[in-house]
Amino acid sequence: GVSSVIETKQSELDAARVDLRIATLQANEDTLRERLALAIGAPSPQVEIVGDSIPPAPAPQSGADVSEVALANSISVRLADARARAAHERARAQHRMRYPSISFDGQYAEFADFNNYSKYYKQFSRHNYSFGLNIRIPIFNLAQNAEAAAADAAAMKADADAQATRDQVAADAVHAEHTLQQTEASTRVSRLELEVAQDNIDAVKLKIEQGNATPSDEEMAKADAANRQVNLLESQFESLRSQLQLLRQTGELRDWALGK
Repeated sequence: GVSSVIETKQSELDAARVDLRIATLQANEDTLRERLALAIGAPSPQVEIVGDSIPPAPAPQSGADVSEVALANSISVRLADARARAAHERARAQHRMRYPSISFDGQYAEFADFNNYSKYYKQFSRHNYSFGLNIRIPIFNLAQNAEAAAADAAAMKADADAQATRDQVAADAVHAEHTLQQTEASTRVSRLELEVAQDNIDAVKLKIEQGNATPSDEEMAKADAANRQVNLLESQFESLRSQLQLLRQTGELRDWALGK
């Protein structure tokens, strides 16, 4: 009677693990549905899951350097480069303020009749024009020199930030590519393990016919095959997620989502 008690506890443990996995998947499903509903502005009960509507992830381009593709399509890199260019333009403007400058100024004014200027001025015109040159010659301006030096430092920092952004984007793209390769390899392993487990069921059945195994052994083999199938599904899910992460890094996620 000892083995039956152990098998019962083991069955209860397996059932509890299944319930835990179902509860976890259900929680993830509800969370993702709620996020999608908030993103599209629809009530979450109206969001239905249609598995066939998900387009297949494109295969990685052979021979393509994912880091170069990511750098070419990354919005973060573009923003960082734009900030660096703006910082250099501000620095050049601060340096120009240290040199002599000449500007042409003009002003126009129209006076109203109720001001009665014509009574006090012999030559009065309602339309008044004035023009002139504004010549600025800086001689000793320590404050402007400090402003120019600070602008140069800000431009150098912007260049460093832009380079750090490019390095991070390139590294993330390479990491995503290798993660995809690992998940694809894990999927192949899980698929082979499932095939081995399914073949083991046939082997156990043959042993039962020969009297070398029991129906309990067959149930254990089926349970192992079912567990291997779940592992395969999880590996396929991780592989798909890795593919989407790589698309996100290379800037191709939007085109995939739109079916382009």
